[in-house]
Amino acid sequence: FKAFLLVISLAFSALFTVVRDVWGWVQNTYDSYVSFFPVSIYMSPLAIATGYIIGFTPSCYWFTGALAGLIMRQAGAEDVIMTAAVGLMVGAGVGIMINFFMTSLAESKKRRNAKKSGKAVSRKEHNGLLLLIAVAAAFVITVIAGLSPIVSILAMIGVIFATAMSSVITGQTGINPMEVFGIIILLAVRLFVSVSHEHAIYIACLVAVACGYAGDAMNDYKTGHILNTNPKSQFVAELIGGLSGVLVGVPAFFLIIAQYGSIGAATGLPAAQAHSVAAMVSGIGDPLIFFAALFAGMILYLLKIPSMIIGIGMILGLGMSTSIFIGGIIALIMSSFKSKKLDTSGNIIAAGLLGGEGITSTIIAIVTMFKG
Repeated sequence: FKAFLLVISLAFSALFTVVRDVWGWVQNTYDSYVSFFPVSIYMSPLAIATGYIIGFTPSCYWFTGALAGLIMRQAGAEDVIMTAAVGLMVGAGVGIMINFFMTSLAESKKRRNAKKSGKAVSRKEHNGLLLLIAVAAAFVITVIAGLSPIVSILAMIGVIFATAMSSVITGQTGINPMEVFGIIILLAVRLFVSVSHEHAIYIACLVAVACGYAGDAMNDYKTGHILNTNPKSQFVAELIGGLSGVLVGVPAFFLIIAQYGSIGAATGLPAAQAHSVAAMVSGIGDPLIFFAALFAGMILYLLKIPSMIIGIGMILGLGMSTSIFIGGIIALIMSSFKSKKLDTSGNIIAAGLLGGEGITSTIIAIVTMFKG
């Protein structure tokens, strides 16, 4: 029955994607007004499935961010939306760093107390030589790629700190805010040296890719530890997966360009992460608004309110956020039945909707590319 649900949801999502993107029988977005208030919905099974998977409360925060952005546009403050949204996201990143250091200090104190009381304390082995070789190789590659030695050194130091935090946060929350760490390290590097726009994007990409790989790998190791999986076998699999990602990711990027002709919000492919990084490369906008939003984002995160999700909602806009919110409402209704079987079925259907649109969109892009 589970396989049947997965296949049906995959097929429905794939067919809907073809109807929307190939035949054009369904619009990407439907816009209207209720009185003077604009209403928009993005026609995407993937977006609804995303809302279902993340749950009702996160989707509410996401929708709240979209409403905040909409109100700012209606008030004529559209120019500061990006600055405020990125400030909230970076503030969440700062909150993550504060929480990381506080947790690390508490753990260190706990280990010292255990040592004083004579209890056995597990020791973590660090292979410093391998780390040194990896950092040296990365330094050489970045210098060859065009970064100055001082910028490269600062970037490497930033990558080490960011990947450590990313690994912990991904394991604790299941969320890997890699682009936020990229922005934080980029801003930190710019405090010491001036870098061009091209090199700024390069630094942010270095940090984001490293955090993405490290965070997901450590989360996989956490799962493997729970399931008693051989960590050496996992390491080989992670290494192969990372290399495969390099070989697949770049062609996929050009497939998207071949399908849509360009990149950016105008193509109907909004990416909050890309917008936030681009905004920081170009400058932080109004410093007062940015730092006020940063402080607010930090406080909200420390109060257990996901300011990063609110910022993403502000950037992505009302259409996609509405679809995600609908998915969250469906998740709330399903959870009210308190049935484990229904929860499992819902997750399977959501996974099918995600996979169906994602796979079909990729196939459409490949066909479009070869058609020229």
